[in-house]
Amino acid sequence: MLRPIATTLLLLISVPAWADQADVEYGTAKESLEKLKGDAKRRAMRHHWQNVARRFEAVAKKHPKSERAPESLFNAGRLYNELSRISRNDEDVAAAERSYRKLIASWPKHRLADDSALALARLLADRRNDAAGARAVLEGALPHANDMKAMMNTMLAELPKPARPAAK
Repeated sequence: MLRPIATTLLLLISVPAWADQADVEYGTAKESLEKLKGDAKRRAMRHHWQNVARRFEAVAKKHPKSERAPESLFNAGRLYNELSRISRNDEDVAAAERSYRKLIASWPKHRLADDSALALARLLADRRNDAAGARAVLEGALPHANDMKAMMNTMLAELPKPARPAAK
């Protein structure tokens, strides 16, 4: 009689440990981010930024159904975006763009999707000189926007209007 109870208890203990793996890995990535933020010498070297961003990307890849996946992609995007401002490296801009786009495409109704859309639109407009791309991102994300809706609308109003097709 004790054997089934022991097995049930073992399963109950194991399930939360397995379910929390994404949280553990996300927490480790967040700790790495805090260390990076607090160390000027580390912030001066590109590979430290990339290592932390890759930790977040790994969480999203290993745990795609976890709540931590979109949060991880958002953090990776922010890291690459900030790194690209320092490095002026187009690879970093592209990595930020990929992270933001993946979050928006995979979790369009997530609370960070509108944050990602706004960040991506700014990146496209400011760094890629792609107002049309920025407009498309914002217009696509607006139906599901939350706390960033007003800023998204403001940015849309500030973007150059799309060119009208030539009259025939």
